[in-house]
Amino acid sequence: IHIQNCVDDMYLKKLSNGSIYTYLCKINAILNSAVENDIINKNPCKVKVKVKKPDKTALTTFELEKLLNIVKNIDIHYYIACMLASKCGLRRGEILGLTWDNIKPDYIKVDKQWKQNKDKSWGFGTLKTNNSYREVPISNNIYKDLMYYKREFKTIDFNNRLLPYITNTPLSKTLPNIFRKHGFDISFHELRHTYATIMIMQGLDFKTVADLIGDDVTQLNKTYSHVTDEMRNKARETIKNIF
Repeated sequence: IHIQNCVDDMYLKKLSNGSIYTYLCKINAILNSAVENDIINKNPCKVKVKVKKPDKTALTTFELEKLLNIVKNIDIHYYIACMLASKCGLRRGEILGLTWDNIKPDYIKVDKQWKQNKDKSWGFGTLKTNNSYREVPISNNIYKDLMYYKREFKTIDFNNRLLPYITNTPLSKTLPNIFRKHGFDISFHELRHTYATIMIMQGLDFKTVADLIGDDVTQLNKTYSHVTDEMRNKARETIKNIF
């Protein structure tokens, strides 16, 4: 009970789940040692301690454009990464794994990702699931931005990738720090969440959105149930006004 209370307190203080799990691992190791040395009879940390998952944040279209403009003025590479996440729904590894032959005038072909191997090296790898292999439609503006970036700012990469980062640190750590510095308390992954939320709010059915983001409908339903609740509430108000 004491451990659970500490975990809940850390959650309220907005510690990251990674930090909370690190503390849990440490206390678990300490208590295991205490059991081995006959100081206590059993490890109370063996009982399931629940770590709450923070609610995912989705930006409004206004907030998204504001954030993209901020990032664009800081670093063009970061801007391209954010655009691909928020306006194409790509995962971090999928963005880092994109090569220029994946970019077509009206769609992006997602067929690989950039990931860390068992030997700690980084390279191309298979995608998360079979659903992840997909073609994501893009607007003419997105294509123009990508071609302008290729022409004016592209850094030489021997793998012909769009972004030359060796690891995912710039997207997983550096960018969220930039977001927070400018008043946006979100992770990089929540840009992808924003994309899916906007699509659903615009009336796209769950099957289509699931295909676009490379997920299955069941998982999508669980993740975005709050969006449909909001849509139902709006529908109720609309029906009241109509009738």
